Amino acid sequence: MLTLNNDCLASVTAVPDLFLEQYMPAANGEFVKVYLYLLKLVKDHQQDSTLSSMADFFSCTENDIVRALKYWEKQGLLSLSYTAGESVPTGIAFLPFVRKEESGILPTPESSIPADGTDPGSITTAGRFCPICLFSGR
Repeated sequence: MLTLNNDCLASVTAVPDLFLEQYMPAANGEFVKVYLYLLKLVKDHQQDSTLSSMADFFSCTENDIVRALKYWEKQGLLSLSYTAGESVPTGIAFLPFVRKEESGILPTPESSIPADGTDPGSITTAGRFCPICLFSGR
């Protein structure tokens, strides 16, 4: 038996159990780090992050970050937006978690990306229940 002890008063980023149980096990470890870092950025209200700054943080390329973002978009956890004529994402919206069915096929999440003129370069929330709502009080 292990005894876990936490005497640290550091800030904490909450990670939904559904992410840990159903999405993380099959994901590339580098992709998981990017998703967890995005949760931290939103929790800390750091909505001015860039692909370049994330790549520097992880000592990787911007293409590596984009690859991770596209993976999570394919899994239905993020929605990426693009500025006209750009090939890299300029906005990231967190989508509500959807429990994977027993068949192992991920249902298509409800799309509720705000159409209210929100800055496309910001990290935003979308949906009724999402990980970011834990921090925003929604």
